[in-house]
Amino acid sequence: MIVEILYDLLFMMPLSVAVSSFTHGYFEPEEVKKAWIVIAVGTTLYLLLMKHLKLRGRAVLAGILLAAVLAFWLIVPSEDRIDVLREYSWIFREMAVAAAVFVVGFFSGKYRNLRILIAAGGCIYLTSSLFTGMPVEKISVCVILIYTLLVAVDEIQRFSVKEGDTEPRKHLVAVSPFLIVVFALVSALGVSDKPYDWGIVKRISGFVVSEYVMLSESVFGENGWDTGSAVIGFSNRGEFAGDLSANKRIVMRLKSGNENDPRLYLSGKTFDTFDGHSWDKKDTSEMDERLADTIETVSFALDEMGEDPVTDVLKRVALTIEYKDMHTKCLFTPGKYLPLGDKWQKRQTEGGDIEFPNKRAARKPYDVVFYRLNKDSELFDTIARDSHEVSKESFEAAKAECGIDSDFSYEDFLKYREAVYENYLPKTVLSDKMREYVDGILEGADSDYEMLKRLEGMFAEFKYTESPGEIPDEVKSEADFLDYFILNKKEGYCSYYATAFVLLARAYGIPARYVQGFNVPMGRHSMVEVSSVLAHAWPEAYIEGLGWIGFEPTPGMRSDVAWAVQSERELLLEKEREAYLAAHAYSEEEEETYEEPVEEKTSIKIDWYKILIPVFAGVSLTLLMFALDRLLKRRRYLRMSERGKATTLCKNSMELLRRRHLGRRQDETLSEYEERLSGKFSAELLSFLGTYEEILYSDREITEPERIEMEERFSRLKKFCFTQRRALRASES
Repeated sequence: MIVEILYDLLFMMPLSVAVSSFTHGYFEPEEVKKAWIVIAVGTTLYLLLMKHLKLRGRAVLAGILLAAVLAFWLIVPSEDRIDVLREYSWIFREMAVAAAVFVVGFFSGKYRNLRILIAAGGCIYLTSSLFTGMPVEKISVCVILIYTLLVAVDEIQRFSVKEGDTEPRKHLVAVSPFLIVVFALVSALGVSDKPYDWGIVKRISGFVVSEYVMLSESVFGENGWDTGSAVIGFSNRGEFAGDLSANKRIVMRLKSGNENDPRLYLSGKTFDTFDGHSWDKKDTSEMDERLADTIETVSFALDEMGEDPVTDVLKRVALTIEYKDMHTKCLFTPGKYLPLGDKWQKRQTEGGDIEFPNKRAARKPYDVVFYRLNKDSELFDTIARDSHEVSKESFEAAKAECGIDSDFSYEDFLKYREAVYENYLPKTVLSDKMREYVDGILEGADSDYEMLKRLEGMFAEFKYTESPGEIPDEVKSEADFLDYFILNKKEGYCSYYATAFVLLARAYGIPARYVQGFNVPMGRHSMVEVSSVLAHAWPEAYIEGLGWIGFEPTPGMRSDVAWAVQSERELLLEKEREAYLAAHAYSEEEEETYEEPVEEKTSIKIDWYKILIPVFAGVSLTLLMFALDRLLKRRRYLRMSERGKATTLCKNSMELLRRRHLGRRQDETLSEYEERLSGKFSAELLSFLGTYEEILYSDREITEPERIEMEERFSRLKKFCFTQRRALRASES
């Protein structure tokens, strides 16, 4: 039986761990991430023992399970049981997975072809993960490999020619220690942070594909990917109309070592002029407008925060960007960027946009340093409503804070601000119906920032679609577009919403511009590959003294960017203190000596009966099953013929000797076995062996007196073995 248990264990345990390693992430919470291994192993062992043990062994396991269930039921208060079961329901799901895998393993033991298919499927999965770069956990690789090796060895053993003991299960169990060593070596090997990518093969194929894309775009395209139709993917032109067509490819890779925003906006191109169907750019200034914007925002933060830390509003972040199949000279940057490093001295600027000096430079990775803006915090919402003037002193302080050593002066900044109003606040006319509609939304807004926030939210009930249809020919102006989109259509993709926001902001006296780039969901990832389908358009509005602020009017795209600030934490602690004092009715004298309450550690006390009852129930169930087993065996014995009873007595006698490590050898006859034991037992006690040989090899009937005598001899043999064992223990002690 030991061989059978070990044989099944060798196959079922790797299979259970392999499947559980793929499913565990969907069940258990993050804080108990490795508990699935214990559950998978424990469930498999329990079921394996239940399969192979006899009734008495199963009775013990059933008693333990009953005791555990009763202990839970008694220890956990009745009002909390449902909540506890819900909270830890993931454990039962993990156990269900392990049980289902056990069933599959059970059938694979009966049908070896199923076992071969499982091993082949695991190998195919690992091979495909190498080519696709799909991450696979180390434990998954190890158990799939060990399972495949076990199947291979088992099949080889079955088809090889052997002499002597030809049982394949014994052979596999015998060689399993060597396979376990292989498993240990694989487990001990280091794991790269990146999936294996076939090294030079992928580099060569990537180079060929990239060069082909560059060549085809240079021949058939213009300066970017835009081919004159609306395409999902960055375009350095501002055309949009009709339905989008997908053109999916990986265009860049981002790597960040800092805390990221949920969504990172990378600006590539800005536009200032709209004709009802498309955007154009009239601003050709070579001034670095984005640098001026960063200085203005930092100046605002320094003045508004005063003695409070500037990091409550701004945090400096570093990002590395590398183009893949990107055919453009546009240099993508987040908002509030800092041109730090020698590489940035070679950049070109035109109308606020940054470009590489040549296409060769665009093929190399570049680093960007920028400021995260805490724009969705209550603190920023409050200070953004205040007016602010960038003085020469605050301008110089902001330059020093940014670490910028350039000849960009305060006078240049004033010229930049004048250009903002000239380029991004053209006269924008609204129809009477549109003016009335938006007036109702903006009624009561007390600042430009409040107006912009309301404009951002007015599209929440609109519908996002990539198939809005063509813009009607009768739309020939900004006012026509707004009436068509807001009052009639009420659906579209990002370009529609960004355009409507920019035009409305301008109509109410706020400079705004249309921006194209990428909206990248970063989350907690430090490395992200950017697909062309993440290309996006959004509006930016200019608030004097604060700078350019990005908004997200497209439904479903908005994601808050906020972190806790010191002032808010202090306010929260003060509120908790006041609430505690009020709840405990402290006097003024007591308030002066008040200290924050310290949570006392509580000891867990369990009533004795809550332990005793489960143990008693478990033992009772075990004894009951023992008694039932004995009763059933006795009943079967009484129904047997005299020959059958004698056979059972002989087998029980041999089992008794086997437990004393005096069992019969595999190549030993019954006569040889009797001769070997004759020096330790009397001939009377061993006489059952002669009877057993006669039963096996002749048709002699057993009489009732003979059977009764055999029962008496079996009782004396048990008594003799018990006496011998007790004497041996006494001598050892």
